[in-house]
Amino acid sequence: MSLNLSESYEKNYDFDRDYPSEILTQVTATYPFLNDNEREDFLFKATQIDEPNPVLEIRKMLELLNNPHASIKSCPEDDSVRMFELNPDERPTGEMINNVLYMNIPTFSGVKLDNLEEAFLPYEKSSSGIIIDLRENGGGQGKPGWEFTNKYFINKGNHSIGVYKEIKPEGELKTIKASVQSENTPLYAKPIVLLTSTKTFSSAETFVSILRASSNSTVIGTETKGGSAYPIQEYIKINNVNYRVSIPTCRFFLPGETEPLEQTKIKPDIYYDGEDIVKYSIEYIKQIIDANEEGERTKVTENVLKIAKEIDPENKLSGLDLVEEVCRYVRTMVPSQEMLNEAWKSKIISKKDKWDTSADELLSQENLIPGHSRIRNIDGCTQEAYITRALLLAKGIPSLMVDTIEEKWLNNNPNWKNDGIVTVSGHYFLDVYITADKKWYTINPGNREERVHEHKDYSIGNSRYIEFAKGRDTADMGYKNMEERLNKLEYSINS
Repeated sequence: MSLNLSESYEKNYDFDRDYPSEILTQVTATYPFLNDNEREDFLFKATQIDEPNPVLEIRKMLELLNNPHASIKSCPEDDSVRMFELNPDERPTGEMINNVLYMNIPTFSGVKLDNLEEAFLPYEKSSSGIIIDLRENGGGQGKPGWEFTNKYFINKGNHSIGVYKEIKPEGELKTIKASVQSENTPLYAKPIVLLTSTKTFSSAETFVSILRASSNSTVIGTETKGGSAYPIQEYIKINNVNYRVSIPTCRFFLPGETEPLEQTKIKPDIYYDGEDIVKYSIEYIKQIIDANEEGERTKVTENVLKIAKEIDPENKLSGLDLVEEVCRYVRTMVPSQEMLNEAWKSKIISKKDKWDTSADELLSQENLIPGHSRIRNIDGCTQEAYITRALLLAKGIPSLMVDTIEEKWLNNNPNWKNDGIVTVSGHYFLDVYITADKKWYTINPGNREERVHEHKDYSIGNSRYIEFAKGRDTADMGYKNMEERLNKLEYSINS
């Protein structure tokens, strides 16, 4: 049986109380319209609504704001109390998955700092990174999220989160700059991944914006719902039904944005909507951890540090600019093939085994070619990758060596055997992680013209290369000499 709401309200509504007019007055006094045109357009359209049902009239009025926080919903009589109670089924949880803490925060409604710490602290020391899942989090109270981030994750310094716009008591629009700051390094300085979806909303978005601006975090998932408005709640009773009317009191703008969050949403650093997003994020964290660790042949030794100090000695560069400078310096140490051949032929230096060496040895004074103050006995992309990675680590830039095989060669040798007849065509690239960009790039250290590539763009000119192995160095990839590498390649091709 269906009930015509308009007829029902005509029979039962107390027409002595004009709730739509009251809500309209409240909206015009509270909602932060960004300019007069926006405010006047709302008022004109709101006064044109012709709806006998007051609930529907209020709903249509609030929809004009195009703000998901603006709403009217039926609610229990004790709603104002229940809003601050935590549903036991929505309590924050934590578990360790492959040494990474997976922390699920389904809501901030009723959540306290203690609840967050109960899920976090048992794994704080032992975890190598953390995934905070906010995909189902529709918001709630903002305070616990602020407390949690400030206590454990904020990097040293002052960090701009964005700006809020709200109405002053005298009715003017004011802008409030929002920031967080810390005088200390964070208690938890390990990699952080935040998972978001179109359900991530309100204080959950504030939580994301704080961590994104002030910590070593990466947002993975889809864009958020869009809304962080600190709404006031008005409770009314119509036709013996209780309603909660939510009216936004502010509008939030992310750094650099000219439109509020309701329009821009929070877009992820990495768009990913696969069902295996947790597994994907764990691998992402593990790769960053590996990229920060030394390899057997890429240790940051005194020889490496001595050279690193000569690169950008005043520490003015950062990010890809610093990567470029490291690569440029490395090229000044690498001799031409003609010079190497002549030095080997005259026996003033001996040819080094590409695999039985290290960045430390290659950068030593003993490895200088006689008569040169910087050029060293360095031969080929393997050794160049060793020293480049070690120097990048010394300058604080995570990276991994990538062993690749030319795609054309693979196509021409589909059943290749390690029989010494056909020479393999391959090359070593580096994948570097720029923390400030929260992004991976691929570099070809020895190529001046095409040094920086998009991540996983392993190419030289028109020739594409396929990733064969990746690691801190060749030993980490599982081979310590050319024979082991070729055997592994043969197995990969023919398995």
